Amino acid sequence: MIALVATLAVALLAQGRGGRIDRADESPLIGTNSVERAHWEVAEGSVEVGEPFEARLIVEHPAGARASVDASALDADSSWVALAPPRLVPEQDAGTFDAERTLWRWTIASLEPGARDLPALEITLEEPDGGKRNLAVDAAQVAVASALAPDEDAPRPAKEFRPVEPLATTSTWTWILAGCVVLLALAVAVLVWALMRRKPALAAPPSSLARIEALAQRDMNSPDVVRALHYELTALLREHVDREQRAPRSALTDEEWLPAAREQLGADAAEELAEILRASRAVKYGPEVPTQWAVSEVLERAKFVVCNSRAPAQVAA
Repeated sequence: MIALVATLAVALLAQGRGGRIDRADESPLIGTNSVERAHWEVAEGSVEVGEPFEARLIVEHPAGARASVDASALDADSSWVALAPPRLVPEQDAGTFDAERTLWRWTIASLEPGARDLPALEITLEEPDGGKRNLAVDAAQVAVASALAPDEDAPRPAKEFRPVEPLATTSTWTWILAGCVVLLALAVAVLVWALMRRKPALAAPPSSLARIEALAQRDMNSPDVVRALHYELTALLREHVDREQRAPRSALTDEEWLPAAREQLGADAAEELAEILRASRAVKYGPEVPTQWAVSEVLERAKFVVCNSRAPAQVAA
């Protein structure tokens, strides 16, 4: 009777609290081992000895917890070779917000054949409050095929080189013909090289009369052009006379040069040359601007000097 009354009292107390019974020792769903798991995944079902493959270690754990792995077991086993360091890829578990997955990717190869158990690595979970606990990795295997056939117990011997076949014999005329072809190719190459190195013939410089004709084609209405024409004309006449008399006198002034040049000129040519220098001096160094008719007259005098620049004695000789 007393037990029945106590049971009814507890029931009424539970209804007064909204029908919920609190349990001090009840732990929440998040953080329980129901969402904690570590396992291997291998994409290749079968590999050969020494063939690299990717192995993924997946750890499912509550959100907020941090997973770490101790890979010393893989490094200590000499039958496994890690070809690349593990790559950590944290991600949220699909379809839920209270769980996460942490992935490590290894590129490894087995040095022994058979059904190989992947290394049992140690996983440590650290809760946000600082608590730590270990998590076991589910066992997994990968089939590693041997490089030897079932009936072989030793590596196959290395293949030898093929025997050297003797060269086919050729006739003497074949070698003679080949030599002639080589010599002909060399001769053609030398000829082409010589033609490419030949410099084009230089064009003969224009004569003094041609240069005077070119001066006559300029614009005589511009004072600057007329002044420049007189500079070029006097330089042309001095150069022509010195070349004909074979006496370089470019360092002399017009006043010093004219007496030396008149000694080997005819009287008429010397007189015309003196008149050209006098008229040009007034244009080059003074304000005088000659008319187009006056410039044409100076050019005609210059042609006369060029045509009669040799002394009478040289002409007679």
